[in-house]
Amino acid sequence: MALPILDDHQLTVRSAARDEIVYLSSDPERARRPVTPARLADARLVLSEATWGERDYTRQQLTRAVQTAHRTLRPHIEVENVETALEIAARGHADTIAARGVVHRLAGRLPHRLHSAPLRPRLYDHFAIVHRRNTTLSRATRTLIDLATTRLRQATARGRQADP
Repeated sequence: MALPILDDHQLTVRSAARDEIVYLSSDPERARRPVTPARLADARLVLSEATWGERDYTRQQLTRAVQTAHRTLRPHIEVENVETALEIAARGHADTIAARGVVHRLAGRLPHRLHSAPLRPRLYDHFAIVHRRNTTLSRATRTLIDLATTRLRQATARGRQADP
């Protein structure tokens, strides 16, 4: 589960991984240096999670960052999934943001190379394993959680090691 979650004290939340959010463009010049909140506000952006909109935690982080520059985040295009946003960005229609691990996983499927730049200040997606407090998990469930946590950590580690 992506964090944060509303913990009503009935849940056990165990952090599993974090993944840096980066700025992505088909134009290497736009990814030459870190992207500030003011540059983010001026960018022609395609953002994913249209249904979630301002309830999406990543979008909330971006909005808060842009507001520190007394600006407003106004995406040019909104789509449902990150794969579509990356495809649009790779074709040069707009720039986007995504987690490094996601970009690394999808890089071979995109029609053109995307160039990445870190955001300043840096932003992260945080992921956790969540279950009801005071619940005894079966051995199979614990094994599945361990496998999922390992895969998530591997995916985010590969994203840190490779530029898209």
